[in-house]
Amino acid sequence: MPVNALKKIQLFSSLSDRDCERLSQLLRLQTLHKGEVLFRRGDEGTTLYMILSGQIKISVSRRTNQMTLAILGGGEFLGEMALLDGQPRSADAIALEESFLYA
Repeated sequence: MPVNALKKIQLFSSLSDRDCERLSQLLRLQTLHKGEVLFRRGDEGTTLYMILSGQIKISVSRRTNQMTLAILGGGEFLGEMALLDGQPRSADAIALEESFLYA
């Protein structure tokens, strides 16, 4: 399954099957329970996550309110911005339900 998930991400879509297979061997399955934080704004971004199932809310908090930027589900990915720009995480990522991800 990790190879198929990798191929669906534009960043990896041009990799050969062999390279995707090698990369997929580095992936680890991660489980988040409802309400569990995957990462917080300001955290160092060293991981790309691929959602197998569940829902992850991407949001930013200001002093008195919280704004939801996206709700991501199975087949989608997150965390790529911090990998590409080398900056800290720009938002919070929290599981809305039990979620399974490759990291």
